[in-house]
Amino acid sequence: MRFADAPRKRLNGASRASSRTAEIERVFLMPTKWGKCRNPIAVALLSAATLGAYFIYWHYAVNEEIAICDPKIEERPWVSAIAVSPIGWILFFIPGLVSVYDTGARCLRMFRDSGSSQIVSPRLSALLFLIGGLGMPPLQLFYPPYFQAKLNSFWLEEAARSAGAEEAYSRSI
Repeated sequence: MRFADAPRKRLNGASRASSRTAEIERVFLMPTKWGKCRNPIAVALLSAATLGAYFIYWHYAVNEEIAICDPKIEERPWVSAIAVSPIGWILFFIPGLVSVYDTGARCLRMFRDSGSSQIVSPRLSALLFLIGGLGMPPLQLFYPPYFQAKLNSFWLEEAARSAGAEEAYSRSI
């Protein structure tokens, strides 16, 4: 038996319960169409370890994922990234605060437009941004885990929804 054939043969002989487990793993471990599931704590720790560089990248990536997922939301991710960068510190962290609030509002709109049950609070996002070091990216330990956890839930919900739609489509054929 070749190595590539092993999983297929194991799944063909699997019981109903283990095939359901395999289906759940396929849905929840596959990458989603629009966003990336990241470990919320790792986002905060990487932000601190890289002195804020990862936080700026993460904020850019999140805004880009939102723009890709919901084309009705007009977004320029690089503007959001600049606002939370050291340039925002020069202007007394106000651009970063506005960017974080707007990112939360866009995310909430994306959730509502897709019919998701997920909720994210732009005000809480801004408050967590302020608590986490007055907008300084190396000290952001509260906002990224909160926001990324909400996005992870949404991406997984969307993956399950699209897998269910694909399954229903394949049954109808």
